[in-house]
Amino acid sequence: MRKRSSRVVFTVVGLAAALAVAACSGDGGEVPTPTAPAPPILGPRLLVLTDDDLPSGFILAEEQEHDNRTTAREHDNPSEALQRFDEWGRVDGYSATFTNPSHEDEIYSRVSVYRTLEGASDGFHSFRGSFLAEYRQILEDAGFEIITLRNVEGPAIGDESFVVHVRFSGQVSGTVRVVDTIASQFRKGNVLAGVAWRSIDENVLPEDVYDLARRQEQLIDNAISAARAATATPTAAPTATAIETSEEVLFQGVQRGNSLWVQVHGIEIKDAVYYEQEDVSYVIRPSDPTKKLAVVDASVGNNRSTTVLMDVRGGGYTLLAEGGNEYQPISPFEASELDPNPPLSEPRRLFIWGNFEIPRDFAIRAWALFEVPEDVEPTQFRWDTVETVVVRNQANRSRPPPREWVTPRF
Repeated sequence: MRKRSSRVVFTVVGLAAALAVAACSGDGGEVPTPTAPAPPILGPRLLVLTDDDLPSGFILAEEQEHDNRTTAREHDNPSEALQRFDEWGRVDGYSATFTNPSHEDEIYSRVSVYRTLEGASDGFHSFRGSFLAEYRQILEDAGFEIITLRNVEGPAIGDESFVVHVRFSGQVSGTVRVVDTIASQFRKGNVLAGVAWRSIDENVLPEDVYDLARRQEQLIDNAISAARAATATPTAAPTATAIETSEEVLFQGVQRGNSLWVQVHGIEIKDAVYYEQEDVSYVIRPSDPTKKLAVVDASVGNNRSTTVLMDVRGGGYTLLAEGGNEYQPISPFEASELDPNPPLSEPRRLFIWGNFEIPRDFAIRAWALFEVPEDVEPTQFRWDTVETVVVRNQANRSRPPPREWVTPRF
């Protein structure tokens, strides 16, 4: 079991990440009006690119959560940065880094989720204004020779966007090399996103980066639409928030069926889970005080049928563990009780419980709850609604050692 905790530091090969992280402002595009409907608060892990989105040969090297406190520590003035995040309503962030077999090319995908459209737009414009000057200073302080560092024309992506091209020479593994990077940055609703492609001694093709940015935009658009559709369904489950004390089980995997695909983003072991329904707070605890709650963070998507209608309840999915043990889901509503003093709210998601409608190329992301022993070691998540899709743990697959990425001022 583990919880992610890391800090990214500066190296020459980390330029792409700096662009994807820091370039979160833009020109063009209108600031959203206060009358716009409240956007859904999405889990950021679902919004970054995956291996399947990338050119052949690229594999996942590293993925990281970027909560507000961790991200603020990357700034010169962490307390000021944290205050700005709070003012803008930044909720959470996530990134994924991919590399090709030669390690000469790396692709970086990152997102940050905000509570409101206005907050996301404010953050986007703020970072754009100082990015080039700040990054020039970073490169000069490190002794690199800047060849190109400028905004360039690019396609309109999302609600507002811009593109940065950086090319410089410097020491890479003891040899002077030329590093070329193109990064496409955009805001889609209340989500800031960026895709950067970094190549050593080769020119990055802008259209390759734009294609990846469009794919990420589509991921975000699908997630926003699916979340709105799910929350609008009369029988959809209420939203939930988990308490902060938890352990994360290293479990990740994805599997495609005939009509559905299912992805497990992680499993947390908790003492309690809280949710709200019509402004009333509830708590769910294990019925046996010696047990824990296994909370499965899962996505279910439809990539073939025009529309998938499903009623997901007991028997709709199963958690399998070491020793051949199987655990059935618990109803989040039958096992709950009122709680007048819930903990501070975290990003909210739907329970996978109730009726859902998933149009083609859309997905839902939500939580599944199981009562399990404290030392449970999950091996599979089996989805049994509409069709059977078995997701096996792929978290321990072989991956190349990740390079460190530069991360200024986001």
